[in-house]
Amino acid sequence: MRPRALEPTESVLLALMDSVREWQRVLDQTLSDVGLDYAKWILLRAIRQGEFVRHEPWLGPMLISAPQSESLLRTLHADRWIEFDPAGQPFIPAGAVPRVERVWSGMKALHSVSVAPFSTEERTALTASLRRMKATLHDHSLRLGRQAEQRVELAH
Repeated sequence: MRPRALEPTESVLLALMDSVREWQRVLDQTLSDVGLDYAKWILLRAIRQGEFVRHEPWLGPMLISAPQSESLLRTLHADRWIEFDPAGQPFIPAGAVPRVERVWSGMKALHSVSVAPFSTEERTALTASLRRMKATLHDHSLRLGRQAEQRVELAH
């Protein structure tokens, strides 16, 4: 049995949207308290995981163009979150590892928080709605990625 689609004005979706807005506020505040924003955190996380390639667009959870990443790298370096090896690649120095780990733990805690004690029916309906939103966002991300690749190709 497929759950029926929820209307944007139904109370369960309104509650979810309120929860997501509050979660986003707490996320922004958590990052702001340590001198980061979401783009800096995404880049720092990619560096931490060894996934960032300098001078190329970052196609992770959010698109970060090569020029934007260079600007973010300068800021992260000035704030002592990262250093550069002799080849110019960014890395997290030993002195910054505890700070990064604290932020990482805080972010994991935020991601583990449940938005509300929804009933089984509400969870099913929300899950279906979130899957549709995820598919839409995935399609949008793919389009942005293709556009970024085209811009890079045109630049070369």
